[in-house]
Amino acid sequence: MSEKPKVLFLTEGSYPYSGGGVSTWSHILCRELQEKVDFTLLAITGTPVVEPRYRLTDNIDSIIHVPLWGAEEPVEYFYKDVPFSTHIQRKGNTTDRNVKEYFFPIFRDFVDGLLNPFNSAKEFGEIIYGFWKYYQCFDYKKTLANPLIWQEFKSQLSGKYGDMEQLETGEEPPRVFDVTFG
Repeated sequence: MSEKPKVLFLTEGSYPYSGGGVSTWSHILCRELQEKVDFTLLAITGTPVVEPRYRLTDNIDSIIHVPLWGAEEPVEYFYKDVPFSTHIQRKGNTTDRNVKEYFFPIFRDFVDGLLNPFNSAKEFGEIIYGFWKYYQCFDYKKTLANPLIWQEFKSQLSGKYGDMEQLETGEEPPRVFDVTFG
């Protein structure tokens, strides 16, 4: 007999920490597939302090809880098996030079890929893998706070929306709010 498949089940603001339609559907899905599928829940929530509202089924192996706000170091919530000293070391490794040399080229290609609908999925997969490799040694938060990254993001958006030819297609240029939120 073959082993049950393992599925990463991503929820955002719902199961297992909030009630409602999506959460109820998610709970029924997990319960009905108990004999067929094992799940790891990746639950994105607003805050770090939450309690499950559902009795979890035996086929939920673990929950990776990722709070978006209210945590100084969210990484400690989803890398529980990594010593905190490793996270501190990653912060120390994240210098302007390393961001510019290792992260900047990947980020530039990433934003280009987001703005160009004709890039290949394989190339985009390589970019995502590049991010994963980078974050094995460097800190996410400190990297994205680097002014070079913000400048590149604004520059690429300006390049896409800066000429009148683009605006004639009916695309609305992003507002300051859109750029900041992005």
